[in-house]
Amino acid sequence: MPDMIKAVIQHTGALSEISEIENSIEAVNRIVGGLSTEVTIPENGLKLIMNVNSKRKGNPNLKTLWGRIFGTVIIAAKEQNGYVSLTPEQIQSARGWLLKHTWEA
Repeated sequence: MPDMIKAVIQHTGALSEISEIENSIEAVNRIVGGLSTEVTIPENGLKLIMNVNSKRKGNPNLKTLWGRIFGTVIIAAKEQNGYVSLTPEQIQSARGWLLKHTWEA
């Protein structure tokens, strides 16, 4: 499992950014602001990682089939042994998915 991975991060009220993040549960939890959980994005098979309480606090960030999601989210690729860096094609797919689902009040 690599020490660092390339992922897409989106903070509430901001455009997504490509970031190199530490590949650890502690780092992921720090980025999403608490205990993290993940769901698979059906369109591209990537993982949307969010705070387990992200459906209950703050201003909505995304409107998805799982409901409104609040706070910072990460999109990463996952293989059997854990997270891996996104490819350029996956980055494009992730950012397009986020643009399509960004909440506009």
